[in-house]
Amino acid sequence: MFLNQGIGGHGLDAKTVCLTFDDGPGETASPGGPGPRTLELARFLAERKITATFFMIGKSVKQYPDIVREVSQRGHLVGNHTYDHADLCNRSPDSDSAVSQITRTEELFRNVPTFVRLFRPPHGAWSVSLAAELNSVDEIKSYVGPVLWDIPTSKNDAKTADWMFWRDGKSAEDCADAYILDLKTAGHGGIILMHDSLHEDLPRSRMYPLDMAKLVVDWLQKSGYEFVPLVSIPQLARAQHSS
Repeated sequence: MFLNQGIGGHGLDAKTVCLTFDDGPGETASPGGPGPRTLELARFLAERKITATFFMIGKSVKQYPDIVREVSQRGHLVGNHTYDHADLCNRSPDSDSAVSQITRTEELFRNVPTFVRLFRPPHGAWSVSLAAELNSVDEIKSYVGPVLWDIPTSKNDAKTADWMFWRDGKSAEDCADAYILDLKTAGHGGIILMHDSLHEDLPRSRMYPLDMAKLVVDWLQKSGYEFVPLVSIPQLARAQHSS
């Protein structure tokens, strides 16, 4: 069911986190350079025994099916992030419907064992009327959403959001430091939002998601945080085996 309000890490202990990544899949061919790192992230997290959730864009899923397959094989969950990163609350008259944005993407997950019917709206854009529109369609009303986040603590927080760091040409270290400071200041864990790719050429060409994630994960593990799958959150648990 699509709820009127966004879903965060309610019910999780203060030192428990769920890692989530948006806007993929994508992978940069040049080793060590800037750009998307979906495969490398999936492998790194699996080595650390962390199950992340990758909220993927349909058009990128279509472009990189092998990446999606390996992300799933590594045990990570895969969720729906619309077909082309559409702002569902500000659609032009000739754009795809919100329902189509979701169903077109789900079609591409038919053979992905770890796909779960969790939905995260691009930009976190949501409304009561949008929830009602989606719940009126039998084909998708078994989804659970909107899945939002707790860290960064503000949806549009320029001090923490990783994509803003990449847009401004900042380093992985600067970005990781901002996330760690946000976690320290908040005093709690919850759902952490990062990006393994981005839907815009800039800042995608300047991003260092793997390096940044490694720094944050290292700090979290040294600080005694527990990593749990997103479906451990009570409101999301019933979506665990949906597909």
